[in-house]
Amino acid sequence: MDIIKIDRSFIAGLGRNREDEAIVASVISLARALEVETIGEGVETAEHVVALRELGCDHAQGFHFARPGPAAEVGKLLAAAELGELVG
Repeated sequence: MDIIKIDRSFIAGLGRNREDEAIVASVISLARALEVETIGEGVETAEHVVALRELGCDHAQGFHFARPGPAAEVGKLLAAAELGELVG
């Protein structure tokens, strides 16, 4: 196992639900103890990004960054990210 993915149902509660925040923090802590990375799934707002950063989450994915699209468009987004042109 290289990465633990945190379900979007818990991410959605960040900043609104104390229990969801506690679960996310616990999953991140467990990942650190296991020496694996974490990814927050279903990130839809800048507030989610901030909360995940503050909790020490390694990666994030979701509509906040981009909607699903054609492979050619995704390739352009990845190329831009490699050049540091995307910020989240």
